[in-house]
Amino acid sequence: MAADLVAAFRDALERVPRVLLSSEDMRVLRDAQTSADVLDNLLSSPMSVVLVGCTGVGKSHLVNELVGAEVSKVGVLRPTTRSVVAAGSMGPGVIEHAFEYVVVPAAAEGLVFVDTPGWEVDREAAAAALSSADLAIVVVSPSRYGDAQTRDLWDAAESTPQRTVVLNRLGGPSLERSKVLASVRSHFAGADVVTVDEGGRADQLSSSVLGAMARRSTDGDKIAITRAAASRAGRYIAGAVTARATDLGRLGDTVDAAPPQRITDRGLAVLESWLATEQELVDHVQRSIYDLDREIIDTSGSEVSQRMLETMGQWSSAAFENSLVQWRSEAADRFRSDAKIRWRRSSAEQLLDQTSWKVGVNPTVQVASRVKRLMGANLDSAIRDIHGQLVDVANDEALRRRGVWRSAVEAVGTFKPGELLAAARAVGER
Repeated sequence: MAADLVAAFRDALERVPRVLLSSEDMRVLRDAQTSADVLDNLLSSPMSVVLVGCTGVGKSHLVNELVGAEVSKVGVLRPTTRSVVAAGSMGPGVIEHAFEYVVVPAAAEGLVFVDTPGWEVDREAAAAALSSADLAIVVVSPSRYGDAQTRDLWDAAESTPQRTVVLNRLGGPSLERSKVLASVRSHFAGADVVTVDEGGRADQLSSSVLGAMARRSTDGDKIAITRAAASRAGRYIAGAVTARATDLGRLGDTVDAAPPQRITDRGLAVLESWLATEQELVDHVQRSIYDLDREIIDTSGSEVSQRMLETMGQWSSAAFENSLVQWRSEAADRFRSDAKIRWRRSSAEQLLDQTSWKVGVNPTVQVASRVKRLMGANLDSAIRDIHGQLVDVANDEALRRRGVWRSAVEAVGTFKPGELLAAARAVGER
């Protein structure tokens, strides 16, 4: 469940419209995303409970009891466990040693229990398991708790975040049991000591382990700190987005009210070649779109509009240039279809093609008498139509730019800061 809350929080952060955030807001957003990543790793990585001890103290039996299934072989031959065995309800943590992993769905959530070979049999394997342990359980027996090997093992477990002693297979009369327990506590001064009866269940040990791990996961550890940091940053971003709602609304109104930057009366010039004229047309449209962008930014009067423009990017002429090529082709087709050519000579075709785009750009261009004869009464209407089509092509490009603004504003407006706020609060709850 905790992992689901983090996933919802990360999704809400990903959907935050960046154009509504200042540079300082962006820094906080990155902090929130980093905290979410760290929290996800902490929650998805299981805590490792490693049982270590000398041979014959009953580590494998205790692992089976803690997991709730027989995952590690128990026997009378010693040593029975000859390799590292890990078991839990989720994937294993990192152990820098070869190990066998057993999935037990019913095992305690978020914990992996690790059985190790006897300390004196394979110290390297046991030490590797200890190096990744969140809790080290040093298992001893009434007959073996004060020897040098056990002391050495206890010292090796000192670097783990938590360590405890389990006095296993404690039997006999009450007085004898009390003496053994007192001796063990004295030997491991200051350590928690949990007892497990001879052949008995490890219920007390299970409660002790779960309690220790629960305290570690909630009281001032990395998870609690990261939860608080992620929640605080998420709430800040939700507030920042809410504060920009007025600016976004003003920008939307400005886009809707911006007049189209029409070029009808600008007296389009016909230059010496189509390529030069085409570039002139592109420049006209580019200036129109630049004027539109500046008017929207200046009228809205907010940093949001400037960041919106940066996100949209500068206008690209590629689509408009393709439209011009298509327009020229259609103009030539119109001239040829309206012309009365009795003899389909190529020179007449070329003359019509060359003239069509020139008078389409500027209807006042002088037309050769031969073209007038070829076109006849259709000349004026053809010129008027193809010039109008060119103006429409150019002006449609400016209208499309305003449409890009409108789409960008609408896309940002779909984000609901309340969803981020709720996700941030849920992540911060313990």
